[in-house]
Amino acid sequence: MELQFSLTAKVAGHIRRMIELRILRPGDTVPLEQIEKDLSVSRTPAREAIRQLELEHLVAIEPGRGAYVSLITESDFTDLYTLRIHLEAQAVRIAAGSISDYDLHLLGLNLEEFEEQFGVSERLTLLDRQFHNTIIEACGNRYVEKALKSLRIRMGLLRRPAYQNSERTKYTLSEHKEILKHLSARDADLAENAMRTHIQNAWTERISQEGYEGTA
Repeated sequence: MELQFSLTAKVAGHIRRMIELRILRPGDTVPLEQIEKDLSVSRTPAREAIRQLELEHLVAIEPGRGAYVSLITESDFTDLYTLRIHLEAQAVRIAAGSISDYDLHLLGLNLEEFEEQFGVSERLTLLDRQFHNTIIEACGNRYVEKALKSLRIRMGLLRRPAYQNSERTKYTLSEHKEILKHLSARDADLAENAMRTHIQNAWTERISQEGYEGTA
């Protein structure tokens, strides 16, 4: 039973990673047979993994079609950003009181590379994820960390990759610098405000990018 659980977790983690890296995109069929072969697992843990990912709303199952990567509706989009603002604002507030000098150093290096990688969308997306994950992990609350990392994978199901707009990329860098400045000063209030502004602006940009009609 323990081995079965371990194999299921292995397959689920592999598929999550494929979604996060956009190897599998919204609407794509999950190539279960190939994954089973690549990971040397049987059909049972692979199907259990699909059921688990369905509960996480990362995968949908349709008779005659099988498992495919979920699509995000406009309602999903609004709910996800509303939750993200709340959770990341709390994460950065907590982190402001406990973040290590080493983590602040990592955030500084992240911003240096971000500035050097302008125009390289995939690398900027990864650096953005690393910036936010460093703060999330620094808050030390494993429940907030787990919820946010799951939420960010789900947000990876948006139809268009981030950082297609060069102006928004410049604003993101500026906003990240502002967050880091307040974290370095251990100012929880200003760090939280900077994070809220950053995510609100990203939300507004995404509305336009995804072609939704609502407002943030």
